[in-house]
Amino acid sequence: MAQTTSGTFTSLCRRALESTVGHMVRTNAWSISETKPPRIGEVPLPQCVYALVSGDQIKILVKLHFSGRSRLMPQRADMTSGRADHQNEMAFREVCNVLAGRLKAELSEKGLVLGQSLPVAVDALDEILNPVQEGYPDQAAWRIDAGDGQMLATFHWQVNGEEIDRALENAGSSVPPDNSGAIELF
Repeated sequence: MAQTTSGTFTSLCRRALESTVGHMVRTNAWSISETKPPRIGEVPLPQCVYALVSGDQIKILVKLHFSGRSRLMPQRADMTSGRADHQNEMAFREVCNVLAGRLKAELSEKGLVLGQSLPVAVDALDEILNPVQEGYPDQAAWRIDAGDGQMLATFHWQVNGEEIDRALENAGSSVPPDNSGAIELF
């Protein structure tokens, strides 16, 4: 993949991430910063969800690392600790699903035929034993901080063929910010 196309895809991922997080976290006081993706065997946060967007021309792995007790997502005060952890995991699965769906929709508009998996949740230590990102030569990562919560979003992708360069070059900035309101998860 050409360097400019890789940069275009990285920008596409960041815009999709900002739009998704902006509507799904429980606070307006959040920040995003580019960071290095974790190395295979590194555990940046204890839990992980991931989804795959795939077609003949590109495979994209969307991964979110988070803490089970993160306050990024809305939670009811009367929940037990175990129930709150489960609700938090479900919320992060939904964030991953929406994020992967935004990327799929954007690339599908450019003529790529893609499928999307359901998000899978794993303990980050289990991910060390079966690193799902092996075989993806390109990657980008951002850390999202929101007061007392953190999330690490990592995108891994592999391009199969040169025709995708034209599609990605045309992807530009057509992921519009959705300012219609927050998505209610619970």
